[in-house]
Amino acid sequence: MEKAILAQMGARRLAMPFDQLFIRHGRILRNLETFEMLVAGAHPAQVDGLADHRWAFTRDLLIHFAEMELNVFGPMMRDSRIEAQQQAAAASAATSALVRDFREHVARWHGFPKADQWDTYRRAILQLTQRIRARIDAEAVDILPLLPAQPEGGGPRNTGESYAAEAWKIRGVIYSMHHKPIVERIDSFDEDAA
Repeated sequence: MEKAILAQMGARRLAMPFDQLFIRHGRILRNLETFEMLVAGAHPAQVDGLADHRWAFTRDLLIHFAEMELNVFGPMMRDSRIEAQQQAAAASAATSALVRDFREHVARWHGFPKADQWDTYRRAILQLTQRIRARIDAEAVDILPLLPAQPEGGGPRNTGESYAAEAWKIRGVIYSMHHKPIVERIDSFDEDAA
């Protein structure tokens, strides 16, 4: 689908190159598939590196949303075309709602679920992955064909959303004191040894 959109657009450029956007979409979708495969089976006794995988996914997803807000939605909200303004405003609002729900999901499920919680966790993961996939698809279908933005020149460029900072807050939830990333555990061990 994205190749067809890119072909329609020809050589048009924007602040965020299309190839980088498509690479990020692909990485996010592959990560969704990984989490969907994880919950498809029976409750595993443990998942090695789960916190690191969660953090990598959170970072990729929220940095992507931050870049979309700054480089795409913001400029499109000043677009001379009403349709572009409306699509950007709707996409920004939908992204904001999704990030809010993502944050709540992380707060609810920051540890590894117990076996008796597995079905509830599975449903929560599948619901969230469906929403993220729909948001990524909507960017490709509703936003990309309207790029590059054709600004009138007035109004604010920034939408006011910064999901990069949100990623770091969620990282703190993912890595509780008992689940620090490997690098931080090594650094902490080196300090203790000194």
